[in-house]
Amino acid sequence: MSLLLPNIAENVKLLSMNTFKFPTLTTSLLLLLFLACNSGKQESTTSPQEDLKNFVDLKIGDSYTSQSSRAAATLEYRYKQEGKESYAAIEMDRWYYEFKAFGDEISPCFDGEYIDFLPDLSYEYGNNNGKLGGGKYHYGLESGVVLLVDNNAKIKPREYIAKIAGPTMVLQGEPTYGDNVFQAKLIMDYPDRTQPGNTN
Repeated sequence: MSLLLPNIAENVKLLSMNTFKFPTLTTSLLLLLFLACNSGKQESTTSPQEDLKNFVDLKIGDSYTSQSSRAAATLEYRYKQEGKESYAAIEMDRWYYEFKAFGDEISPCFDGEYIDFLPDLSYEYGNNNGKLGGGKYHYGLESGVVLLVDNNAKIKPREYIAKIAGPTMVLQGEPTYGDNVFQAKLIMDYPDRTQPGNTN
């Protein structure tokens, strides 16, 4: 691609002087240049089921249904005790996972994995392929505790301490549902990383 671009760019420059003589050719060359620059983007070949299994920290299985029902009861209790308030600090924008860590194993996230906390106390999560699921949450402003209960009862509930500083959030797993080995850094802006290793 890099060998073709200078020649295309040079031809576009030369032909732009003769735009009135060759308008169709100039337009075609500009279209080719645009397509050549965007040909490096690859579509994901994973299925939604694979995306769900690989999503940041989700655990799926029949064994989690009893945990999910207990977590749903806890969620309702917290709504009654603390109220059903949403807070701009957590729900003002979509959060993109930048890094995740399980114990000492730290890895960057490259698939546009996100979580979006909504004002109605529901949340959605997904990746570059689109929405993968959602559920209900409670966020305690003073405690920083976030409880996530998925709409899918087979997905393990999760509880974190959320540390928010402007457009950055760190989630630290709590032991309630066995999340204490998990941590993640999230940012509001979509991570500008086109390949592994690029963190700029």
